This record gives sequence, C-alpha cells and structure tokens, in this order.
Amino acid sequence: MKKSVYSICGMCTVRCPIRVESEDNKVTWIEGNPHILGGALCAKGSGG
Repeated sequence: MKKSVYSICGMCTVRCPIRVESEDNKVTWIEGNPHILGGALCAKGSGG
C-alpha cells in the first residue's frame, strides 16, 4: 500500500519539513514538503 507521510528531517539542526513516500512499509522517496518553504531542503536533507 502506497502512502505519503509528512515529517521533519533529522539529518542536521535545520529540521527541514519533508514528505516521505512509502510502499509496503519501505521508504521509496523523500522530498521537501511542497506546502512549506516551496519544497526546499538543505544539502544534507537532499543527500539523504
């Protein structure tokens, strides 16, 4: 089952808002939350 979960990245102290897509309880995609900050992520979040 596919689902999207909104959370906060823990890679550094910035704590960027993220959207995580998962399927069968496995993460398939991580991106910046498009509703906050235009979906922007810092370099560490993008590297994750």
